[in-house]
Amino acid sequence: MRLSAETLKKQLSKHKNIKPEDYRFVQDVLDSGDFFIEAHRPNTAVFVHWDGDESLPLKLAIKRTRSGDRLYITSFHRLTRTAARRLLRKRDREKTKERV
Repeated sequence: MRLSAETLKKQLSKHKNIKPEDYRFVQDVLDSGDFFIEAHRPNTAVFVHWDGDESLPLKLAIKRTRSGDRLYITSFHRLTRTAARRLLRKRDREKTKERV
């Protein structure tokens, strides 16, 4: 998995609630986060990880290249609990639509 310098710069300027040292949690998010593929972006996997009662959930988005040989982190930041629940409810609604 890769993280471009451009994406890191964007993340640190756009998401003030994430620090460079927070990237050490990426593996935890991958290992135990709730996972789904965005319907409108089939090459993007999204993970939401609740890392404790005191801290805000983490959201990680990873994009697979067209060739399929590389993965890039496209977004990594903390969400409000409300936003995380909303995102997971959306995922559940999309799963329900797939079954019908």
